[in-house]
Amino acid sequence: MTVVATAMKLSPSARASLSDQLGPDYIVLDMNSAPESAEVLLIPPVSPQLIGIMRGKFPKARVVIAEVEDRELGITYQGPLGRLINAGADVYVPPSTIPRLAQQLDRAVTQLNQLTGDTPATPLVIEAGPLE
Repeated sequence: MTVVATAMKLSPSARASLSDQLGPDYIVLDMNSAPESAEVLLIPPVSPQLIGIMRGKFPKARVVIAEVEDRELGITYQGPLGRLINAGADVYVPPSTIPRLAQQLDRAVTQLNQLTGDTPATPLVIEAGPLE
């Protein structure tokens, strides 16, 4: 069982929904009731200092920063990336080397050029990955 501690204010139904979506191998708990041994710490975009404090509370956890917008469940945790995309950015490329940037940029341009008709362009997030 993988324990996910959430540092986001989530209603019991939102937490249960996340847990259900993850499946039976996960349990999602509020960080205040999660054990120190939690494997994952789910947090909204916060300062590096707060991440350090949270890491101290959950030293073994993988820290996952997530922007969440679920109108159905009344949840909004938007950070700088979400604000940039909402302002009109089409693609986000995480920090990388120049060769990797070239691959990611080519991939993004190719994907954007494949969109046709009146379909609105969906912002792309290009994941950092190994050079091909």
